Amino acid sequence: MRRHLPVLAVILLAVAHGATMAGAPKKLLPVDEAASDPAFFIFRARLIEAVATHDTARLLAVLSPKIQNNFGGDGGIEEFKQQWQPDGKESKLWQELGRALSLGGKFSKDHSFAAPYYFAAWPEDDSVDAFEWVAIIGENIRVREKADANSAVIGRLSFELVHVEEQQDAASDEWTKIKLADGRKGFVASRFTGSGIGWRAAFAKENGEWRMTAFVAGD
Repeated sequence: MRRHLPVLAVILLAVAHGATMAGAPKKLLPVDEAASDPAFFIFRARLIEAVATHDTARLLAVLSPKIQNNFGGDGGIEEFKQQWQPDGKESKLWQELGRALSLGGKFSKDHSFAAPYYFAAWPEDDSVDAFEWVAIIGENIRVREKADANSAVIGRLSFELVHVEEQQDAASDEWTKIKLADGRKGFVASRFTGSGIGWRAAFAKENGEWRMTAFVAGD
């Protein structure tokens, strides 16, 4: 004879299950679709090489004449050069673009490509606001009690999306304060985090050739 749980017990189990699911960590696994288009894959590989060697001429040669550089300017290659000063010793261009290109990406329905992956694959769920959440980039990333590499490890994260907390305790830019799924708060090294509104690159074909059509941050 089959045993049935009392109705109240069933309800309590359902509520508990819902709470567990709500508190479960959200994942954003890495993805890279570049190899699905051999021509783009080769284009990107050459661009990565140009960025690694700080080859300004090769980089400028693949920019769209109408490249979007920010959300307030007119765009274009001259604006790109003025904004980034690629030949300057202090230019952050190579670091930021190199990071974006190294972290995969996805094609959209119109076959344009966006990188890095955490921007291209950011969930459309309104509960994951890109201004308030970051993606953890990597496996078994240490969460520390304080913004200090010698601080106690209170957890580890692998490709989760985590809520960012306001850093009121003088944490440097090298650390990001986060809230874990269980409510605890800690710090992860910022180099292992990615923002959905951080620097990202877009690529599309223009006159039959791949071009970088945007390199922007913000919203």
